[in-house]
This record gives sequence, C-alpha cells and structure tokens, in this order.
Amino acid sequence: LTPNQQPTSSQEVIIFVCFPMRRGALAFFFAVLGTAVSVSVTSPLTNGCTWSLLHLSCEPSDKCSYQYEFGDLTPSESCRPKKNSTVQQVHIALGDGISAAGYANSMVVSWVTTANTKSMVIYGTTSGSLSTTVNGADGSSYYESYDHHVELTNLSPGQKYYYRAGDGTTFSEEFSFVVMEEGKENLKVCIVGDMGLVNSASTRELLTKVAPGMDLIYHIGDVGYADDAFLHGNPTQFKYEDAFNNYMNSVQPVVSSSPYMTLPGNHEAECHSPACQLDPNRLDKLSNFSAYNHRFKMPSKSSRGVLNMWYSFNAGLAHFISINTETDYPHAPLDEYTLHRANGKFGNQLAWLENDLMAANSPEARKARPWVIIAGHRPVYSVNKCNSDGTPKDDSAHLQAAIEELLFKYKVDMYIAGHVHSYERHYPVYQNFVETSYVNPKYPVHVLNGAAGCDENHSSYSKAVDAKWNVVKNDQDWGLSTLQVFNRTHLGWNFVSSSTGATLDESLCWYKSSTDSKL
Repeated sequence: LTPNQQPTSSQEVIIFVCFPMRRGALAFFFAVLGTAVSVSVTSPLTNGCTWSLLHLSCEPSDKCSYQYEFGDLTPSESCRPKKNSTVQQVHIALGDGISAAGYANSMVVSWVTTANTKSMVIYGTTSGSLSTTVNGADGSSYYESYDHHVELTNLSPGQKYYYRAGDGTTFSEEFSFVVMEEGKENLKVCIVGDMGLVNSASTRELLTKVAPGMDLIYHIGDVGYADDAFLHGNPTQFKYEDAFNNYMNSVQPVVSSSPYMTLPGNHEAECHSPACQLDPNRLDKLSNFSAYNHRFKMPSKSSRGVLNMWYSFNAGLAHFISINTETDYPHAPLDEYTLHRANGKFGNQLAWLENDLMAANSPEARKARPWVIIAGHRPVYSVNKCNSDGTPKDDSAHLQAAIEELLFKYKVDMYIAGHVHSYERHYPVYQNFVETSYVNPKYPVHVLNGAAGCDENHSSYSKAVDAKWNVVKNDQDWGLSTLQVFNRTHLGWNFVSSSTGATLDESLCWYKSSTDSKL
C-alpha cells in the first residue's frame, strides 16, 4: 500500500494469504497494520466500521464496537455497529387496506433498527406538522436486527402525506409519498430486476431521477444479493446481513417515497456462505426466505396470498399478480444449497393463482381494470433458456408446465421476468406459437429485464437461440424498464440505459379494443 492508499477489505485478505503459513503471526501483524491507516472501508459490502491501531479500538467509536465472530480474519472484520434505535432502511409498500373500488388506500412504512424498539409513525398532510400517530407491533427479529412495519390506513387518493418513523423518542428524517388515484390513466411503473450493490450504481442513480415521475417501483426478484456477499473479500466472514442492510440503505432515497413492491428470487432463499454453512444457528435463521419475508411486507392478506411470496394488487387500470417461481409448484428449483434445510412449502400457490386470475378476468373486474399483468422472477421464454426450436427447457420448461395454461386460459396480457442478467422483449407467444403483432394479441406478451446490475455480471448471449418469438435482446447494457398503462386500450414498455438515460428499446405500444375476445 502507498502512504495515501486506503486498503479495501479484499486487500486485507490478500496481505494475510501472501505470507507462508510459518509466518502467520507476521502476516497477521501486517493485516492489522494495513487496516490501521484507515477509518473507513471502501467496499460497498462492508458495514462502515474499521479497526484503528492508533486507538486499539473500532472506529467511529460512537457507532462501532469490537464483536468477534467465527470467520473473521482481521480486526476490522470484527468491528461491527453497536445496537441502537437509529432508524434506517426506510421503505414503503401498498398496504392491505383497500377501498370499496378495490384499490389500496393504505401504505405500509417499514424500517430497521439494531435494538429492540417500539414501532411508531407520525404523519400528516403538511410538512413539519405531523399530528397523527400510528403504533404498530414492536420490531420482529429473524437474526439480530429488528424489522418494523406500520400500516397507515384510510388515506385519501391523490393526497400527499409527510411522515417520520421511529419509536416515540428517536425518529427518522421526514419523508413523503402521494397516494395513487383510483383507476388512474397513464399509470407509470418502474421495473428493476436482479439488482444488488455491485454494477448497479448507475441504475440506482437513474432511479433517483425517474422515481418522482413513477407511481411505484416493482422489483422482479433478486433484491440486494446478500447471499453473494461472501464472494467479495474474505470468504469466511459473515457478511449476509451487512450486504442486505447496505443495499436497503442505498435505495432508501427512492423507496421511502415510492411504493417498493417486491417478489422473491433465487437470491432471497438462504444464506449459504461458509460462515453460514458452519453455523447451525445461522442456517436455521437465514433459510427458506426468512430475511426476505421479515424485511418486507406486501399486501398478501387482502389478496389471500402468502407472506411476500405471492400476492396481487390493483393499480390504475391494471391488476398486478406477483408469483413465486422458486418454490411451491411441481419441479420448482427450490434454491437449496445447504444440508438438512428445505425451502418452500408455503402453500398451494397454483390454486391461489387460478382463483386470483379467475376473479381478475371476470367481466366486472375487466371492465374496471382491463389489463392483467403477472410478474415472476424466472422467465418462461428466454433465448438463453430454450431448445434450438424455441421451446423452453430446464427450469423454464417446468415453469411453463405450471403456469402457461393459466396465463392463456385467463387471458393474461403480459408476463414480466428477470433472472437472466440481460434484456429481452418477445412477441405474444403461447406453446411456442407466435403472433407477430401487438394489436389485439390472443397470447401473453413476455418481457425480461434482469439487467439492473449485480455482481454476477451480464448473461452472455453468445450461445443464444435465434427464437422466432424474440424481437430484441441486449446483453451489453445495464438498465431499467418503464411500464406505462396509458388507458384502457394502450400499454407501453421500454428499456432505458442506466449509464446514458437513453431508450435502448423503442417504446413498445400495443393495442386492444374494448370489445376484443379478451374481454
């Protein structure tokens, strides 16, 4: 290291392993010396605490303390935040309280503290004058931190609300949100998929710019990539929680004001790092989507879904259905990478899906909301996951067998997926039969955007199939998509470059008449 160079966590490990084992004590000394010159660690996956040789303590001392855990190789890795009531990771989501017309007139405010505190939100319609108080259940803990969820109910459509979250003594800064108008036209939804901290800086920056013009943010699985944290720096250090915390804090400026609707991906399933594999307590607490289901609160109660695994909601002129492509259907992937731990068994997802679709496709529901849109993490159709004739294979084939008949039977308009770290747009397709027009299609339109940015880099299309249903594919750019429900007959979709803000896939606008066969 040069005198002005700050070490990263990975450099600490490199210093340690470059010495022969018989010089382990000397290697450890240099590792300590390497961390002493800095009071911050530059890696986005660290917790902001570091060891100071000058003071023989963790710094900043008011926020950090020495807390050794098995797997730590350097003193800095044992420096962890103190438990306190500081409010962090504030985000909101549409609540279970719904109006007579079927739209959410409630908002769930969620946050995290490292100490066990009460849950309280104060809010009002005037900034600085937050006269209404709502108390929720005390924070719940699945590992060490505490997750808080408070639902604000009976909110007025179109009204802007200001709020602060806390415990009655310590509160967050003031945030705000606007309640969506019921049945509004020109609904705008920002779609992101497969986003962590690595390779996503430009996407998160773009989100801060576009979010104020969006009605909600829809994250199509793989939220934060906490399970990949051990791949960066010391692989034996426990970093799962730090990675999740840092990701949620990084998106707080956006998701504290825009409803953040999420669904499960494979990277939410469990912690399977060496630090978890060797610790039964961690395996028990961080398996079967436990972190994901504690940190978020989606409107599953009002839609008779299950936790955050599957649920539905209405927005504008559309009915949105979030499904779980990881478990709970025949031959689901399950995402099990640990011994003696099982994922899934949340319920009969396919029966729920058919009941929800049946209700959404009724004449009364279609009259109010003519568009039905399903989102799931894994794709049914992807040029990277099909046979040479374009038929889905492997996991995509299993998902196709589970849901495609339901999509066709109940006239679903669109299926949105991620998982493949790239972008694809397809023609309307069913059982590999293709319609080459977006005007009054009889088949669902499939789109894929898993290109928000993650540490696993892009999914290459070097061996992609030239499928007849594919229109556009892009494995070069990180980006997000915008879904725009203009009105009862027109819907738009595009793909925007995170680095330039340019539209890379021209806005797709498809049309259906109010008297077509779907209605």
